Amino acid sequence: MTDTKDSHTWFPPGLRLLQGRDFTKNLKAEDSHDLAKKTIADVCEALIAAAMLSGGKDHRFDMAVRAVTRFVKNDTLTVSHTATSWADYYLSYKKPKWQENVPNGYESDLAQQVFKKLGYQFKYPALLRSAFTHLSLPRQLAVVPCYQRLEFLGDALLDMVCVEHLFRRFPDKDPQWLTEHKVRGL
Repeated sequence: MTDTKDSHTWFPPGLRLLQGRDFTKNLKAEDSHDLAKKTIADVCEALIAAAMLSGGKDHRFDMAVRAVTRFVKNDTLTVSHTATSWADYYLSYKKPKWQENVPNGYESDLAQQVFKKLGYQFKYPALLRSAFTHLSLPRQLAVVPCYQRLEFLGDALLDMVCVEHLFRRFPDKDPQWLTEHKVRGL
């Protein structure tokens, strides 16, 4: 984005008018208009989605991450977003100590039962135990945190899968229709 005196005025770099002149060259006040913060955020989100869709099957998340990093880059933030690939998110995750504890008998048995049913072997059985730990369990008895943090992440991932499915399956539907059907669960 091109810097301007007013941070609510946005000019995409290199934008050309139909006459072909450089929009950002010799910029005058009458050549611009103010955009609301929500509009700027919406355009950034649309560009992130466009980056994801242009990344192809193997690089779509890397392209989206690069776009996110580009839009949230800010030298005044105390913590900067520096991810340039999907793998960077994985590398930045710091596992809590409880997650890597050697599984006890209960956790091993639970992991075995889930493996028999789903065919998936959990690398960290404590995560599985956490997924089954209810908030009502008194803190002093809890060996692992309750399921809520995992539920937060799982909800976002299910949402992403549903949204992408609807977006690809119904290319001619508008955002309101897509949102209504996401909420309804198709």
